[in-house]
Amino acid sequence: MKLTYPKGNIVRFDFDLSKADNPNNISFTVDPNAAYGTAIDKNGSQSIGIICRYRVFSVNSSNEEVLGYVRETKSTIFEFGTKETDLSILTKFCSDAFLNVELDFQDRLKLSYNIFGRTRPSFDKLGQSLLQQLTDANFYK
Repeated sequence: MKLTYPKGNIVRFDFDLSKADNPNNISFTVDPNAAYGTAIDKNGSQSIGIICRYRVFSVNSSNEEVLGYVRETKSTIFEFGTKETDLSILTKFCSDAFLNVELDFQDRLKLSYNIFGRTRPSFDKLGQSLLQQLTDANFYK
């Protein structure tokens, strides 16, 4: 599989750490999602793209939002390989996208610790999900 260089953007990043129950240990939820999509350009050519979206949110004990964040990373597929070779590429795409999430938090929150610690989404499951979606859509024989 060959992909275009991934393009990512922050869709939302709001936070008010003063609302955190414990600013030294902010509990949060990571909600990952990976999907494919197709688009037709003005010349009638179809392109196939993938997206990995990470949503991170945290609320305090009073159910007030402490932080809300969404980042999307997109890439266009311009050549398919085999299922076996493409799985590792799709998995790495999702893993690399999460590295940008970590950098966003490090740059913006300026915490003295890594908020994610050892918490990571299952990149293998995200890669498998993308591969299954592409297989179900008959992109593989």
